[in-house]
Amino acid sequence: MYKHLSHLYDTLDEFRTETRDKLLDCIPDGNGMALDVGTGTGIGALKLKIKGYSVDAIDNSSSMIQVAQAKDPDIHWQVEDIITYHSIKKYKVILCATNVLNHFITPNELKAVIIKLHSLLDSDGILAFDILKPSSFLNNPSEFEYNELTIKNLVDSNTQKAYQSVTKDNQTDTTIVKIWDVFLVYALLRVCEWKTIELKESPLSHIFIAQR
Repeated sequence: MYKHLSHLYDTLDEFRTETRDKLLDCIPDGNGMALDVGTGTGIGALKLKIKGYSVDAIDNSSSMIQVAQAKDPDIHWQVEDIITYHSIKKYKVILCATNVLNHFITPNELKAVIIKLHSLLDSDGILAFDILKPSSFLNNPSEFEYNELTIKNLVDSNTQKAYQSVTKDNQTDTTIVKIWDVFLVYALLRVCEWKTIELKESPLSHIFIAQR
């Protein structure tokens, strides 16, 4: 889906802004290393740099990374999947903004991602992420109907919600997202050791701030 949206993704960003800003408000200014996971077109990575961090940013969409690279050559942009991502660096901050973790659709997948993110954090490092609320889909489907992206199908199968998108040129592409129970996410976080876990809210998302 994202290869069709990369060139206009920033124009669709309004509904994500409040959630991302709330996440970033929970991250102190610093001068260590930060990792932006699922960076998209790089908005979160750029804001981490403004906060003083040296930033690595990864996304599994080469089209998104291409757009992001044009914004700031000093950020280390990489086409990577977090599951296979390897780094000898330890990060003071890891940001997973605007429903990145909703793309992992089984408990084992999400658990593996959380363990991986925890392993990449420095001592006292902060993991900041959000998960979509069910109302993001069920009460506000128009939030996702932007320009050439149209929501074709909304599926409710037990706790899993999915949407299928199609571009106007009839090239079909499908992205599955899981609407996670907030208590299950908290339980999966507790698989790892954290000094603190805070839960905050935005209109579309639950926000988690976990400090190692």
